[in-house]
Amino acid sequence: MKSIHELILNRRSTVLFSDKPIAENIIESLFEAARWAPSSMNQQPWRFIFVVKDNPEYADWLVCLNEKNREWARHSFLLLLTVAQIISDSNNKENVYAVHDTAMAYSNLVFQAISSGLSAHPMGGFDKEKIRQLTKLPNGYEPLTIAAIGYKSDSKDFPSHLLERENSIRKRKSVAEISFMGQFQQ
Repeated sequence: MKSIHELILNRRSTVLFSDKPIAENIIESLFEAARWAPSSMNQQPWRFIFVVKDNPEYADWLVCLNEKNREWARHSFLLLLTVAQIISDSNNKENVYAVHDTAMAYSNLVFQAISSGLSAHPMGGFDKEKIRQLTKLPNGYEPLTIAAIGYKSDSKDFPSHLLERENSIRKRKSVAEISFMGQFQQ
């Protein structure tokens, strides 16, 4: 394998979270890292809404997750909704780069989390309309993912299928399958 940064190489979407609290200054650093992501025309279309485990709304957010995600995500200390502002403030038209730019900001947030000893696991399996209502998202903003964020648990008191999933070998397509010079090739 070519040499890549250890933050990238060691990133993993854990399913074995500890409910250990995350210090407020660490949470703030996640959003500070996201803030510095590049964005088309500097529109910065990303928004992040979060709840922590001791927040009464945490349970309401868990209900928005599909059952399989809820099983493991309920142990994380923090749930984070990633939102893209899809309608531009500058011309009231669709910002076709909003999702791309929001994903870049989320990526910054993830690598800041990893550098702080945290794990982040994004999920697409959630009820978008329910979370939209809970968070009072206005028109022009699109919920993209909910991420469970927290410290990885060392406990072995998880169901066997989660332990197996956590310890499985990560699989990725080869570089030759995802990168092409000049033209798309199959």
